[in-house]
Amino acid sequence: MSDALYRQTLHAMEAEPGPDHPDLAPVLANLADLHRARGAMDDARTLETRARAVRTASVRPDHPTLTILNR
Repeated sequence: MSDALYRQTLHAMEAEPGPDHPDLAPVLANLADLHRARGAMDDARTLETRARAVRTASVRPDHPTLTILNR
């Protein structure tokens, strides 16, 4: 998926179901991976931090998806 499509999905999901909804975390993480692959490390870290915060707020501390996001 391209950067533009991830951003379009991100903006749509921020509007509904909302900016803190757990389903947003994978979109943020995937967009971070895309930025990392392109060498945009600062952008990737910002997106990863947000993905982690969204996911952490919605699951138990030992949930497997946190392990993936904390890689």
